[in-house]
Amino acid sequence: MTTKHTPGPLSVSFRTKWPFDILIVNQSEDVVYRDSLPCHSSKDKSFEEALNCRNFKASEQEEYAAINHRAVADAYLRAAAPDLLRLLKEARRTLEM
Repeated sequence: MTTKHTPGPLSVSFRTKWPFDILIVNQSEDVVYRDSLPCHSSKDKSFEEALNCRNFKASEQEEYAAINHRAVADAYLRAAAPDLLRLLKEARRTLEM
């Protein structure tokens, strides 16, 4: 059984203006995955301010910033998936020798 996947290498980039998209792009700079910060602030904020929820109430800021940081970390993991798959296949071949 062959499973299709997006070939790598992939990288993560960010749209630094509202709506603050998290992008996974291939070598040709084609977007292969797009997500937005789950919790973002208004259009007049910078990406860093939105990422860290600078305009949220202090009591909610840490919780919502953690959600955003998780989304960014997930994007890096997705982008690493083709390389991880390649390395796992190499390790399997090595162990089968």
